[in-house]
Amino acid sequence: MTSHLFNARDAARAIVVTWEGHRAKVASGECVQIDGRAIHITEHIDRTLRKEVDSYLNASVRAIKEGAQRLTKYLSLDIGFLFMKQTTFEGRVAALESSNPELAAYLQQTASGRSRSSKAALHSNMVAGPCLRSPTRLIVLAWMWASL
Repeated sequence: MTSHLFNARDAARAIVVTWEGHRAKVASGECVQIDGRAIHITEHIDRTLRKEVDSYLNASVRAIKEGAQRLTKYLSLDIGFLFMKQTTFEGRVAALESSNPELAAYLQQTASGRSRSSKAALHSNMVAGPCLRSPTRLIVLAWMWASL
């Protein structure tokens, strides 16, 4: 998890450096071309910025996912099934109903958030669990388990 946090921090720094460098060049006129009343920016940072933001978001999501899994495992609850295929998820939630019906009900309620579009945002081999769509849900999940 710490490597993901370090990667997120490094990506955030790269975003700031890219943006501040571009802003300074625009402010100094170094990458500005004025044509009558039109102002053209000659340096484009879209691709670089998109890549760095993508790196930041991926590393952040990985850190949140792994951190939540470690926290809930410490609380004697394995949530790895939240990030598995729908059939595995449904089976594990059904098994959870006997030992923790409140948590199972919560997971079933949030399961409607599992979608194909959320898969595209993650690695191709990992299915987005209902809790991954909102980091707050991961915290609620841990809190619910700890309060039982």
